[in-house]
Amino acid sequence: MPYDLTQILLSAVVLLFGGFLQSTVGFAFGLFAIPLLIKVGIPVQEVIAVIIVASTAQGLLAARALKDHIPRDYILIPGLIRAAATVFGILLLRMIVDFDKNLMQAIIGVVLIGSVLLLWLLPRKPTKEVKTAWLYAAAPVSGIIGGLIGMGGPPLLLWAIFQPWEPKQVRAWLFTMFLTTLPIQLVLLYFVFGTPIAWGALLGLICSPVIYVGTRIGVGLGNRLSKKQLEIIVYIILLYLGIRSIMNYYYPPEIIS
Repeated sequence: MPYDLTQILLSAVVLLFGGFLQSTVGFAFGLFAIPLLIKVGIPVQEVIAVIIVASTAQGLLAARALKDHIPRDYILIPGLIRAAATVFGILLLRMIVDFDKNLMQAIIGVVLIGSVLLLWLLPRKPTKEVKTAWLYAAAPVSGIIGGLIGMGGPPLLLWAIFQPWEPKQVRAWLFTMFLTTLPIQLVLLYFVFGTPIAWGALLGLICSPVIYVGTRIGVGLGNRLSKKQLEIIVYIILLYLGIRSIMNYYYPPEIIS
């Protein structure tokens, strides 16, 4: 196995908190865990494999706990669109795998901060037509970003948080949408990158017990959140991760404590 004991233990800690965070608010596993796993010394394509396996385990557990709250009318077509876009994202990853990772994080940071500003500026009650068009724009963007950097949650979140749903419905829909593409994404990554993806997937499996613990705690806490509390937490997470990602470009991670 290409990972030493320190890398495995640190990865387990990261995935514990990633599972907790995603189960609580419905997203942010990759946003939280990917930069930290890269800092642990795991190559980016293997990190994405770790996140896919970890997110699949977390998503199955959380979706099962919230199965009665899944808005099923908004799963099939957006899920198929997202799956097709994921293929393009993975092919794009193959082309830029040696790209400057800090610059990629800076781009992610700008997108995240822009997402928060968009949430603040958009009308609170968009028309049904606007919401439908928004969904069919968010699904492919989420797929491309998810395939490229394993962080496809924010575009879907921007749509879901504007629906007249309870927090349980928002989170259940997000978990289910992620699950529609994760297995496909892992298979495609293996065909594109080969054996290293299997090692990343194995690391995710090894850490599955701690992901289970984080997920159980997060689902319980998330069920107590109101819609307004969920929105505030989402804003704070997106802003923090966006600023942090931009800081990593100007001050590389080895400089930041």
